[in-house]
Amino acid sequence: MKIISAIYPRVSSEDQKKEGRSFEAQIAKLKKFCEDTEREIYKVYDQDAGRSATVNEDSIFIQKEKDTIVSVFELKKRPGFLQMLNDAELGLFNEIVIFKWDRFSRNSLFQETALLLFKALGVTITPTDDSKTPLIRKITGDISEEEINKLKERINLSLGDKFSHGIIATRMPYSYIWDKILKKVRVNNDKAKVVKSAFEMTLKGVKWDEICSELSLAKSTYFRMIKSPVYYGLIEFKGKTKMGTHKPIISKELFEKVQRLKAN
Repeated sequence: MKIISAIYPRVSSEDQKKEGRSFEAQIAKLKKFCEDTEREIYKVYDQDAGRSATVNEDSIFIQKEKDTIVSVFELKKRPGFLQMLNDAELGLFNEIVIFKWDRFSRNSLFQETALLLFKALGVTITPTDDSKTPLIRKITGDISEEEINKLKERINLSLGDKFSHGIIATRMPYSYIWDKILKKVRVNNDKAKVVKSAFEMTLKGVKWDEICSELSLAKSTYFRMIKSPVYYGLIEFKGKTKMGTHKPIISKELFEKVQRLKAN
């Protein structure tokens, strides 16, 4: 049977820093593999290029339905994978060529589920730079997942330490900057004026689209901004709150008035 291959290249930001591990280099490598082995290339599914190979645990739902256990995976963050799956259901190819298993997915449950799903559709998955042996693949996958878990633990410890010292532990909100030299949070004064104006205009009843237009704010930025207590000094981490050491931009009174207005 003729092998018709779908190419699924994916690299992490760390991969891209390494010589020969760029996205373009991986595509070239996968194409060459197909050409050297006389495989026909159906399509390169490159929409998931720089997305994390880790399926967020929050996007995996496991539940019991009567006498079965069902696993549900959210694929909104993997448009390339979803398109590839849809095309596999149409029988447009019979193989997926990948670079390594940890680039396909670092989540062992997702990886095993995907393999079974594609197998049922008559599609095999072939890594060019990893073992095809199931046992080796599972061991490699478990190690990769463990590495991710350890990294998350280290990040959480670092963020928890920041929070304990009154430092914003999340991504820096609009108008705030992390000064790597001084090891402190600074305020961008120009953006701080925008924040204050956004709260004051909202309290006056100005519509959000008018505010965004006048202040050159994206809709998502505006709505995140007016809901965030960080602007009056409060910081949050894993359900805990405390006053931070950064400079507040608005008063607590103004923040609470806006929240009451938006709730009505």
